[in-house]
Amino acid sequence: MSSFLVITKKIHSRNIFLLFQTLFLLFLPFANAPKNIFMGLTCIAGIYYLIKNRDKFDISDTATIFLVSLFIIQIFSSLVVGDSFKESIYSGRDIMKMALIFIVLKHIRLGSKELYWFTILPLLISFLIVFAIGFFEFYFQKNSIDGRFRMMGPVNRSAVYMLLIFCVSLSVSILLPCHKIIKGVAFVAALCASVGILIAASRSAWAALIVASMIFAFFQNRYPKIITLIITILIISLSLGVAYYIDPNILKSKFSLNSFIRFGIWQGGLEYYYNHANKLLGIGTGNYNIIDLSSYTDGYMKTITQGHNMFIHLFVENGILGLIAFIGFLISASVFIIKKRANSNPFFVISLLALVVMIISCCFHNSLLREFGMLFCIIIAVSLSQLNASKAENQ
Repeated sequence: MSSFLVITKKIHSRNIFLLFQTLFLLFLPFANAPKNIFMGLTCIAGIYYLIKNRDKFDISDTATIFLVSLFIIQIFSSLVVGDSFKESIYSGRDIMKMALIFIVLKHIRLGSKELYWFTILPLLISFLIVFAIGFFEFYFQKNSIDGRFRMMGPVNRSAVYMLLIFCVSLSVSILLPCHKIIKGVAFVAALCASVGILIAASRSAWAALIVASMIFAFFQNRYPKIITLIITILIISLSLGVAYYIDPNILKSKFSLNSFIRFGIWQGGLEYYYNHANKLLGIGTGNYNIIDLSSYTDGYMKTITQGHNMFIHLFVENGILGLIAFIGFLISASVFIIKKRANSNPFFVISLLALVVMIISCCFHNSLLREFGMLFCIIIAVSLSQLNASKAENQ
């Protein structure tokens, strides 16, 4: 009877958390309803586990504080411009979800097997599934936007997701001492992600891919740097060859630097903030579309829902406080991984690549939203958790 109670206790704490987390990660890039359900269950199970083990739980780290602060600022920003409390919560739902999952995954220390089989593998499998679906629609059904590849939603949304998966899969396939099956899946995912980034034809994603590859070769310490540099160059070269074979026009089409529209979106947002916004809290979460952009884009665009720059977008909608909270989150996470880098080189590299890719992407897209923002928070939370372990635990 006592052994049954022990088993039941385990099932209702850590194991049930791992089950919900696995299901959540399998649905992360698609299927909104199941994804949200399992995300909620993961958070509930994780918080329950943390409460039971509260001696190991410290919510006072600065990265968590800044991310939670960003959500609170978004609520007040909406309230100030006249939204109801319900509307304010709804407008900040993306950051709220990210903060919850970040708290749970940052503070639950996963063992090696739990990490490999219940976190990394589900992420890679779900990516390969949605990539296969997107590629089938793109290549065989000719279902695309301007001939560019996408897995889900807008092209740039897919590109950011693939960049983050590339950071994880490349590092896992070369650096982590995990099972051959996981390494094989990771290598295939890295190749698919790099091909997908190229045929998505996002110039910022191309730049981020090259920068991430160079950083990976320089900062990893498992193999000689020249070998990893050659491997990453070969992966990108092979991906470039495959992308060119699929459709050479995709790669050629993005070399024309027609960027005045994006500059107009930024200029219009900044001028509206200067003339009309509450300087601390901005114009309200989700209100970028009230800005008339006609005069800034030569009549090409009247309104848009996002600023195509996460820093400008948060600054305009959530004021100087929102921008400080976001930058604070990035800086605090960066400082933490640099301070703890000796504890685990693989997760130092993974988190460093994810941060660099996100910063580059945020300069051109609203990258801290939806599933790609959630993926970023998952990668950083898991990496910080692993880096926080003692060096002996990781050896």
